[in-house]
Amino acid sequence: MELNQCPERFQSFYRISKDCFTRLLNIIKPKITKKNTNWRNCVSAEERLLITLRYSATGSSFKSLQFYFLRGHKTIRKIVHHTA
Repeated sequence: MELNQCPERFQSFYRISKDCFTRLLNIIKPKITKKNTNWRNCVSAEERLLITLRYSATGSSFKSLQFYFLRGHKTIRKIVHHTA
């Protein structure tokens, strides 16, 4: 949330401008959007793209990304492989 309010920090963290991110999201959103089920809510397309961009920008391990995004490392791995 905080990064969305400060474009300079957003670009520094994800290595992409907020405007470019929005355009990219609009292009790939239909391909990476998942549906909610009765048992769980899905990870949004926006968060999927953010996770993948952070992984690509830093080369961080899936285990370290789990602390940024509060998701399991296996979930992070699946998201990156599906989105990339």
